[in-house]
Amino acid sequence: MSGYEQGFSRILVALDGSESSFGAAETALVLAFNNHLREITVIHVLQVPSFVYYHSAGVTKEIMDKGRSDAESWFSKVKELAKKRQIELKTVIVPALDTVYTEIIGYAEKENVDLIVVGTRGRTGLKRLVLGSVASNVVSYAHCTVMVVRPHRERMATPDSSPESINQTRIA
Repeated sequence: MSGYEQGFSRILVALDGSESSFGAAETALVLAFNNHLREITVIHVLQVPSFVYYHSAGVTKEIMDKGRSDAESWFSKVKELAKKRQIELKTVIVPALDTVYTEIIGYAEKENVDLIVVGTRGRTGLKRLVLGSVASNVVSYAHCTVMVVRPHRERMATPDSSPESINQTRIA
């Protein structure tokens, strides 16, 4: 029996501030609601471009601080929606010691996550034929079920949190 037939118990969402990642967060909230979960985890992997490490520590700190600030802002948007659905949001910022996808997968394994929800494309602006490289690699290498969600502009724009509205959210 697959995880979906049993229902999911530990959901992890990758958030990078892109429209696609917010769609993934909304979908994860719907799944959590439908599976009677009280908590989901949202992860942001803070990646500092390698060329930055060759500059001063002050430059690196500035970039890390800006990344954390951006992530907290994104988390706030998702927390607002989660609160309306009576779902707790655990937020995690992980500095990338490796690639973004290995950090997501590593965290998921460590926390016994049974579903990872990701958007199709992130903020890098680089496009692949079907999926972004992070999403593609998470699908390829994760130990658990992975749901890839296409962005829908209306998801984060409609704050209606009624059960009827939640159940009508489109899942890509």
